[in-house]
Amino acid sequence: MQSDYKIFWLFAYVSIFSSLLPLGFGIVKFKNRSYELKLLCILSLVAFCLEIISWKNPAFANETTNVYVVFEFIILNLIYAKPLELFSKAKALIIIAILLFVGLFFTELLQSSKVEMSSNTLTFTSLLFIVFAVRYFYLLIRDLPTDQIQRLPMFWVNTGVLIYFAGGLFLFAMRNYLISVFHDDQTIYWSFHNFLNIVKNLLFAVALWQDLRKPKPI
Repeated sequence: MQSDYKIFWLFAYVSIFSSLLPLGFGIVKFKNRSYELKLLCILSLVAFCLEIISWKNPAFANETTNVYVVFEFIILNLIYAKPLELFSKAKALIIIAILLFVGLFFTELLQSSKVEMSSNTLTFTSLLFIVFAVRYFYLLIRDLPTDQIQRLPMFWVNTGVLIYFAGGLFLFAMRNYLISVFHDDQTIYWSFHNFLNIVKNLLFAVALWQDLRKPKPI
């Protein structure tokens, strides 16, 4: 049991500071970055600040998580808006998605005494961004803007989004079941979540690094 907690805290600390990787690459030539990559840098900065607040003040962990989920939802929608032409071809769908998210979010907050976002909003968010990521890969394969897609920053951003939310979908949808299986011990649950967050931030950092090597439209 003690070794499990050591692993948990290891992943927790690495997860917190992993946001500095994309942030560090992002601030280099920040003014020359594309609109989407600037948003990615801002998201990394917000993630790191909220992680630090949550770490230093555990009593506000739920509140900081809620703020980040809302902020992440908005930023990722803006990042995908241009590549997927969300605001030109699917305005109604985006409005519906935002309304559903807001509705689920506030319904859960009103029903919860812990100010904790339940799995419904997180599951919905995961499903939405999985659809976005799969759609982007489809368009990328169909259009083939370059013969070296691994040099496209958005390729790595999209891969990070897909891995994080695909893994997160399982965690969020099975949250109550997993907690009951682990007898209310959430160390394994959150260790896997932190692992996914680390992978996501590493891939975001690769995206920003690739942009420095040879800038390409995202």
